[in-house]
Amino acid sequence: MAEKRPSRTVEPDRTPILIGGLLLQWLTIGLFLLFASEQELVAGALVSQSTWLSIVQWLGGTISQASGSLMVSVPLGSLGLCAALLCLLINFSPGIVRRLSGTRSGPGDKLCHQLSNIVQANCFWSLPIGIWCLLWIVNFLLPGMVLSLWLVRAVPMTVALSLAGWLWEALRVLLPSKQPEADPGSRIPRHSWIVLCAVMAGYLLVFVPMNFGLWFNLQIPHGDSSMYEEHLWNTLHGKGFRSYLDQGLFLGEHIQVIHLLLLPLYALWPSHLLLEFCGSAAIAVSAIPVFLLTRRSTESNVAALFVAAAFLCSFPVQYLDIAVDLKTFRPSAFGIPIMLFGLLAAERKQWIWMSFCFLLALASQEDFAIVIAPFGLWLAIRGWREQKSDSTSGGNRRIALGLTIAVLATVYVFSVVKILIPWFRSGVPVHYVSYFEAFGKTPLEIVTNLLFRPDLVWRELVTAATLALFLDLLIPFGAPFRAWSRLLVGVPLFILLAANQLTRDYPGPFHHFHAPILPILGWAACAAVGLGNISTSERERIVRERGLWVLCCALTTGLFFSVSPLGIKFWDSGSAFYWKRLYVPDERAKEFAKVLPLIPTDARVASTDFVHPRFTHFERSYDYSQYARRVADWEDKVPDDTEYIVIDTRHRYSEIQRFDQTREYRNQRDQWEEVPVETAGYFIVLKRVKFPEPAEQHH
Repeated sequence: MAEKRPSRTVEPDRTPILIGGLLLQWLTIGLFLLFASEQELVAGALVSQSTWLSIVQWLGGTISQASGSLMVSVPLGSLGLCAALLCLLINFSPGIVRRLSGTRSGPGDKLCHQLSNIVQANCFWSLPIGIWCLLWIVNFLLPGMVLSLWLVRAVPMTVALSLAGWLWEALRVLLPSKQPEADPGSRIPRHSWIVLCAVMAGYLLVFVPMNFGLWFNLQIPHGDSSMYEEHLWNTLHGKGFRSYLDQGLFLGEHIQVIHLLLLPLYALWPSHLLLEFCGSAAIAVSAIPVFLLTRRSTESNVAALFVAAAFLCSFPVQYLDIAVDLKTFRPSAFGIPIMLFGLLAAERKQWIWMSFCFLLALASQEDFAIVIAPFGLWLAIRGWREQKSDSTSGGNRRIALGLTIAVLATVYVFSVVKILIPWFRSGVPVHYVSYFEAFGKTPLEIVTNLLFRPDLVWRELVTAATLALFLDLLIPFGAPFRAWSRLLVGVPLFILLAANQLTRDYPGPFHHFHAPILPILGWAACAAVGLGNISTSERERIVRERGLWVLCCALTTGLFFSVSPLGIKFWDSGSAFYWKRLYVPDERAKEFAKVLPLIPTDARVASTDFVHPRFTHFERSYDYSQYARRVADWEDKVPDDTEYIVIDTRHRYSEIQRFDQTREYRNQRDQWEEVPVETAGYFIVLKRVKFPEPAEQHH
C-alpha cells in the first residue's frame, strides 16, 4: 500500500494585496503632497513661506499672485514621482531589506508574504494622513470651510503620527529578540548607565550652547527668565528676595523658592549662565527616574533607555528649557526630576522619600499641587483595590496616605492662591487670574464656573486649541492610553491649561504652564510600555518595541515642533527660530558692547526687555516699557529715581527708533539728555540731568 503523504497547505496569492497596498500608499501620499504644496495654509503649518516657495520651485511649480494671495501650481508628475520615492523608502528601508535578505526557504512565496505584511502595516500608518486628506476635501465642500482651523492645526501632528509608524516599522525589525534580561531588583549593567549618561550629555551639549547663545545674542527676556537671577543677586547683596520689576518680594507672584538653593554656587559664579546650565541639567537628570520607572515596569534595560531618551527628545519637555517666547530658565524645571523621583519612590513604597520629593516640588512652583492632589486620590484608590484583593494592612496605609496627600495638597494650593500670594500683594488677587478671564475674575469664580457651568465649559474648551493641546501632550509620549488611570491624575491640570488664555492664544505646550503635567505623562509612558498580559517568552521583544514606539513618537513630533536641531524650525532659514538668527551674535549684540561701559554699576537703570538682563547687577534695574508698574506708581513713566535709560531700538517688540519718539522727550524733555554713543542706531542711551521736584513725585 502506497504511503500517504501529508497534504500541503497552499497559501493564497498575496500579490494583489502587495500591489494594492503600494498603490493605496502612493495615492494617499501623493494627495497629501498635492495639498501641502499648493495650499498655503497647509504648507505654512509645516515650514516657513520662503522654504515652501523654494520647494515649489524645486518641484518645477509656478507661483503667481492674485487678489493679494499666492497661487501655486505644481506638476502632478513631480508629485507622483516624489510620492513613489517615499513609498519605496517607507517599504524598503535598510532594516526591512535586511530582514527580507534573511529569508531562506521558499524565496518566492515567502518573500511575497513578508512584503505584503510590511506593506499592510505601512498602509495602516498611512491612515492618519489619509483621513486628514478626506476631511480636507469635505472641508472644501462645506460652506465657510468650518473645519479649516481644526485641520490646519492638526497637520503637523497628523504627519508626525504617520512618520512615527513608518519609522517604527522600519526600526523594530532591527531589534534582536531574546529572553528577559533581568528583574527590577537586579543590578543595572554598566553599559546601560553609560548609554543613559551619554543621552543626558547629548541633551546638555545641545541645549546649554543654545541657551548661552541666546544670552550672548541678547535674545533672552528679563521677565520670567533673567528675573530669577536678579532674585539671587539681590538676596546675596541684602536687597531681599525680589527683582525690581515691581515693588515687594517675589512671593507676591509665586511661592517659588527652590532656586535659592543655588546661592552657594551663585556666590562663586554670579552669572545668569549658571542658572541656564542648572535648568538644562535638571531636565537632563529627569532621564534617570524615567529610566528606573520604565525598567521597573518592563524588566528591560533597552526599553528603559528608549523611553528615557524619548522623554528628553519630546518637544513639551524641551519647551521648558527654551519657550516659544525665548524665555529660558524657570525654577519649575527643577520640579520635573524631583516629581519623577517622588513617583519612583511611590512605586517602591518609599513613602518618606516620596513625601520629601513632593514638598520639594511644591517649592519649585505651587502648581505642582494640582497634580499631587489627584495623585493622592489615585494612591488611595490603588490602596482600596489592594485591600480588596489582599487582607494585609498595606492597602489601609495607602488609603490613609493617599487621602492625606490629596487633602493637604488641596489645602496648600487654596492657601497659596487665596491667602499667601494676596498677602504679599497687599490684598490684590494673584496675577494669573487674568489668564482665565473667560471664566471669571476671582479664583473662586473661575473654579465654580469650571465645575458648574457646562455650557460655558463647552463653548470655551471644546475648540481646536484644546484638541491641539491634547494631541501635543500625549502623542510625543507615545499616547500612553494603556496607563489610563495614571493619565487621569493630570486631568485637572489639563482643564486649567485648556482654559488658560495664554495657552489658547498659542495652542500647545509651548510656554511653561504645562510643567507639572510632564512628570505625570512620563510616569504614564513608563508604565504603559510594560502593562498588559504579555507572555514571558515574548515580553522582552514586546516591551522593546513599545519603548521604541515612544522614542519614534518623540522624534517625529519634534520634527515639526521642536526648536532644537531635531526640528525643522532650527534649520529653516525663514523661521523665527532659525539657528543663525538666534544663537550667533549679530551686529546688535556687538554694538551693545559700546553701551555697557557708559553706565556706572552703582546707577539705577531702566532698560528695554532684552537688554534688561545685563543690568541686574547694578544698583537697581527697572523695566522700560509701556506696561504700567507699581514701582512707577502705576504711571506711564520710569521710577523717579532712575538715572539712566537704555533703549534697544531693534528688539522684536521695539517701537522706538529715535529719542524724539520716547515719552521722556514728550513729557520730561528738560530732565533727560541723550548720551552720545555711535551704535549704528541700535541703541539709545539717556541720562537724567534733572530729577523731578518733590511736588511732582507721587508716592
